[in-house]
Amino acid sequence: MKYRRQLLFLLLAALAAGCAEQTQQNSGVDGGGFAADAGIHSPAPSTSGERTWTIDAQNADKWVPVDLDKGEAGTPVAETAGCEWDIALQRFKVKSNGGANGKCGAAAAILKDVSWESVTKAPSSGFMTDAPVEAGADTSRTFESVFNSGDAWFSYNSSNHVLTARENLIYVVRTTAKRFFKIQFLKYYDGAGTPGFVQFRSQEIPGDAAAAETSAAIPPGAAAPAPDASVSADASADGGSEADGAGPADSSSSADATPADSVVNDTGPADASDAAVADSRPPQPLPTRQAEIAAADGQKWIYFQLGGTIVNTATPETSTEWDIGFSRTLIRTNSGISGPGKAGAALLKTASIQDEADMSALAFEVDKKLPAQGPPGTPDYPGNPVLAGWFNYDPATHRVSPKDHVYALRLADGTFAKFRITGWKSGVFQIDFIAAGPGVTRF
Repeated sequence: MKYRRQLLFLLLAALAAGCAEQTQQNSGVDGGGFAADAGIHSPAPSTSGERTWTIDAQNADKWVPVDLDKGEAGTPVAETAGCEWDIALQRFKVKSNGGANGKCGAAAAILKDVSWESVTKAPSSGFMTDAPVEAGADTSRTFESVFNSGDAWFSYNSSNHVLTARENLIYVVRTTAKRFFKIQFLKYYDGAGTPGFVQFRSQEIPGDAAAAETSAAIPPGAAAPAPDASVSADASADGGSEADGAGPADSSSSADATPADSVVNDTGPADASDAAVADSRPPQPLPTRQAEIAAADGQKWIYFQLGGTIVNTATPETSTEWDIGFSRTLIRTNSGISGPGKAGAALLKTASIQDEADMSALAFEVDKKLPAQGPPGTPDYPGNPVLAGWFNYDPATHRVSPKDHVYALRLADGTFAKFRITGWKSGVFQIDFIAAGPGVTRF
């Protein structure tokens, strides 16, 4: 009996030790300026200094701050403050502690189509900070993120609503302590498929803090400018264009990209009107993006934000998060009787979506009640009168085909975009679009 009691004691002690070890492993990073959080997992770095993080960023109202210098992540907070964090995560959103989101000098450069191993040194240029959204804009977005604008860190499949990390993008973050870390996003789901669990890896690399001190605000809605070619010998050899179904397939963001159609010469603009035209154009060519909208169910609406994401909302009539909605062959915008936004549509007299148009000279029409599209008894619907005529219908074959039209869109936040329907089959739309961002009216 005594022997059995001793054996039981030893087993309980072993179990207690195992549970304690498991709890410690799941409790986040010990020490430092942040309180440990049970949803954050960052094991000790390897001998090379590489560290893999898993951040529980499910809470859509709070940010999880990350201090790359100390290897720590903190408890989710409603508002980030101070200089003890470099980046912060909220669902799929990522922000940095600089520009519109902080005064502590953090910035990021984007390296495209390079391998993780090839990035051995921080670039000396190409660092960008988060930018503010246009003052007074009626939008849920309060900033344009380096990580989410243009070629965002993820691609989005609108057919199955799956978000996939773009592993061909490497970010180099200049921290608040003027150190450099390369970052690669790996996953957005945990092992059970739950969204909001962002996994990425980081590793400190050398860099010249003085040379990389200058940083510009990310051009809203545009692909990031390419950093210099001094990342490594391999990095310059791995170049190539990105082709992703949910993101831009565009080569205009290369190092050779220059401001489009600038009217400002070496001696300055000829007069004030020339300066105004220059200021209303984007700082660099805007990419044409593609998306597929699966709206086959004629009893439901699929709402889309022209940042490239499907918006799931139960109250579209009060939400400003969406710009345009689709249901079978019907289209509405976040305007008029459909929603509280500033959206609207106008037909452009251009042959190509890339042809420049002056949005400030257009008359945008907002949503209203439109006649039914269907057999007798089909109810009228709230939609946009300009977009209602987007297709041709062949009664002999019952075939729907898109007209070769390019539309100007005013979005829910008052910014502008261009839009073209390139295909439609059984309620699935194929679209091209260009979103300009705040302050841009000629593109």
